[in-house]
Amino acid sequence: MGKTLAEKILGAKSDTEVYAGDIVIAPIDLAFVHDGTGPLTLRQLNESNLNTIHNPGRIILFIDHCAPSPASTLSNDHILLRDFAEEKGAVLSDIGEGVCHQIVAESFASPGTVIIGADSHTVTAGALGAFATGMGSTDVAIALALG
Repeated sequence: MGKTLAEKILGAKSDTEVYAGDIVIAPIDLAFVHDGTGPLTLRQLNESNLNTIHNPGRIILFIDHCAPSPASTLSNDHILLRDFAEEKGAVLSDIGEGVCHQIVAESFASPGTVIIGADSHTVTAGALGAFATGMGSTDVAIALALG
């Protein structure tokens, strides 16, 4: 029997044979968070003392779910995301630039790429031949640090 798309992509990225049920460590091509999940991700990085980001150019922080901000707490979260992007060299997609899933689909997802996002709708990029999956904020924080 042939391999699934996920097995093919993850096998190619990890340079090993991959089968359903395997635990695979593979490099990511893109990681993203948005203003609903990103603040928790960044706080997890700080609490875990993970100060080094593996590949900041492959990280996008979207301010799109709570914009314009309806509350000062969310405004502070936006500041946190902007400051992180500037400090670490990550990509910032600011208010009015589009919704994360659409931007990922239009500009970043391509066949064979590995994409993780701190959002359950990340899987939509799979329609373009990518391995795309949503993860919790803590898992994404670890991925940002380790690649």
